[in-house]
Formats: sequence, structure tokens, C-alpha cells
Amino acid sequence: MKNEIINIIKTYQKERDFMGGVQESTIQYAEQVLNVKFPESYRWFVGNYGSGGLIGIEIYGCEEIGVDSSVIYQTRRYREDYKFPLNYIILNDIDGKVTCLDVDEMDSGECPIVFLDRHTKYRYEYNHENFYEYFLDCLQNAVDNFYEEE
Repeated sequence: MKNEIINIIKTYQKERDFMGGVQESTIQYAEQVLNVKFPESYRWFVGNYGSGGLIGIEIYGCEEIGVDSSVIYQTRRYREDYKFPLNYIILNDIDGKVTCLDVDEMDSGECPIVFLDRHTKYRYEYNHENFYEYFLDCLQNAVDNFYEEE
């Protein structure tokens, strides 16, 4: 699955799509601030790409605290402004549908991706067992939709 992700990114990446990978110490700092342990697949993403995405995808990652694409900034904001539970790590928000890692469901170093309504916190059904599946699905959909429109 990682190889498929890497191939799509290599094929379609434009300058500034991703912020650039971060060091392990930056990942550990984010985990400490948020009081969580990230799944291995998300750690791989931030270690290699930092944050960002292709063709309109935006995934929050590890950056400076004040940056609005920072997982620290966004997760803290949702915890404070929307009273999100501590087990949800915010990956993005598309029109009020918030994509999260649910670290309470960690199993063998991975956790599922869940979708919540920003205001009601209603949890939609999910079908991504880990971040790799979610990220690959997002990339494939973005590429398919973008090139279908041309």
C-alpha cells in the first residue's frame, strides 16, 4: 500500500503540495502535546511528507504549533471550540465532516479513521482500518476526479 501511495505522489505531486517530512523529535513532540500515540501509518506520513496532499486534499500534519495545517493546532482547536473527545486526532474538515484518527481503537500500532459531524459529533460509518487505506483512497479519488473532469 505504501508503494502505491508513493507512486501516485511521485506521478502527480506539484511544488508545495506537501510541507516536507519532519524529524522523529517533532512527531514525538506532537504526540506529547496532544497526549496520544500516533499510529504507525500516520507517523510514516508526517515523517515523509509533513502535511498536505494532492489536487485539493489537505491532511493536517506536524509543523509549527501556530500553523493552521498543524495537527496540534487543529486538534486543540476542535477540543476547545467543539468539545471533541481527546481520542480524536483531527486530520481535516471538509464542509463540517471531520476526518479523525480514533486512537482509542488502537490495535497493533494502527487505528481506524472515523468521520464526525463538526457540531453534533455524530460518528459516520467508516471503512478505513488505518491511515494508509484512507490516504490511498483519497489520493486515488482525487486523481480520478481531477483527470476525469479534463
